[in-house]
Amino acid sequence: MSREEGDIILEACHEHKAVGSMAGITTPSMWVYVVEERRFGGHAYCGVYEGRGKTLAFGCYAEDTIQTLHRLGDTWGPSSERQSLAKRMGCQ
Repeated sequence: MSREEGDIILEACHEHKAVGSMAGITTPSMWVYVVEERRFGGHAYCGVYEGRGKTLAFGCYAEDTIQTLHRLGDTWGPSSERQSLAKRMGCQ
């Protein structure tokens, strides 16, 4: 079967050096932790904990879930990225 543009491709997390949760998904637009092992050059990815309640980790796709994902993407993600950058630059 050939792939067409726009097809949804499902693959296991471990094929992409990632760990995932239960029935959840990870997409290119989601925030993830990047774990680096500097001695041997390894790295892996892990999705951000969405909190309690209706979450994608349990396969739930409800309005509450979408709101949580937007909140993570709009507030937590950018804030975490700024903190990480500041730490790499030697700022306290």
